Amino acid sequence: MTTQLDQQLVDTVCRLFGDGYREVLTPDTTMDDIEGWDSLTFVELVMQLEDVYGVQLTDDEAAQMFQLGHAQRILTQAIADRPHDDVAYASCMLQQLRERPAADVNVLVLSGSSTREALLPPRDARERLRAHHGSGEAGWFNLSVSGLVVAETLQLLEQLDEPFPGVVLIGMSPVILAGCGTAEFHRSADRRRFPFAAPRMQEVLAAEGYRPGPEANTPVPLPVWVERYLKGRSLDDLQYDPYNYPTLAPWDEDRYDDTESILRFYNASLLNHSESRRINERLLDEVVAWRDRVGVPVGFVELTLHSRMRAFLDELGGVQSAYTDWVADYTARHRIPWFDVPSTVGLADEDFRDPAHIHRRRDAFTEQLLMDALTLRR
Repeated sequence: MTTQLDQQLVDTVCRLFGDGYREVLTPDTTMDDIEGWDSLTFVELVMQLEDVYGVQLTDDEAAQMFQLGHAQRILTQAIADRPHDDVAYASCMLQQLRERPAADVNVLVLSGSSTREALLPPRDARERLRAHHGSGEAGWFNLSVSGLVVAETLQLLEQLDEPFPGVVLIGMSPVILAGCGTAEFHRSADRRRFPFAAPRMQEVLAAEGYRPGPEANTPVPLPVWVERYLKGRSLDDLQYDPYNYPTLAPWDEDRYDDTESILRFYNASLLNHSESRRINERLLDEVVAWRDRVGVPVGFVELTLHSRMRAFLDELGGVQSAYTDWVADYTARHRIPWFDVPSTVGLADEDFRDPAHIHRRRDAFTEQLLMDALTLRR
């Protein structure tokens, strides 16, 4: 049966090894199952697949193509033309940051959708940053991604192994620290969203029992992934505004009393708050080590969160109170500036449309975050 295999893959294998295999090829077919598939023809098969699919595979990818199921997964990953969503945009902006160290100051924001939606669109925020900076060139890199967890934050930072002129702001909240479920940890271990090698992230997760599974993405260097995604387009021409949900009606007050609605909003990950906090603190220790090794200032930015949500977190198991104590201890111990932008701006519950996202006062939030970011350079 070949229905589970891509027809181009089947045709390529049969062209090289004979049409007699056509009816017996399956995703489980390996080198041992095909006569003549040896180290020499292995290289020939990889080269033919690169021609057929129009991709150039890395050595790590090619080395895993000893089984047809693996080969198909790797080829699918290599040719995937991801939409212009926040994950793809974050990867491209990260590569752009690597390519433009000449800017006088760059602000890199790593956070979740609450920060993404609380900030002005990238072009507007960039102009505000340049105006506040006053002189020289300023770069704005908002890598806020829906559901970005601490492990993925570290994974992205591990792609920046050279110092750059600028600062890093990391979104933090009780949900970020204590709201990562087992599904999110497995997602990070498998590199499902960002297929980039991250040895320190992998080491922490493996020590906690989260190791790459059989369907894990093969590590791909960031520049290789970006080149595949852009398909000849220029990074400078990449157009993107963080999406938001202006058509969604704000939650009514009664919904904040509905435990199931809140847990559904966070995919029930908050129920894993004890393990989440333990593992995420270990991952944040690696973020601190990255800061010390690379020499780029890092600050924490408090995320937007409705007051009824904070109350719910304490009812769930003292999560909010424990987080407040943790912030005070952790930031002092590791000398990390902490910017409580929502409090400084004076966000009120009526500015929220749900437990985490605001639908008003983006201008004030952006202005304050930019001013806080620039203090890290002084």
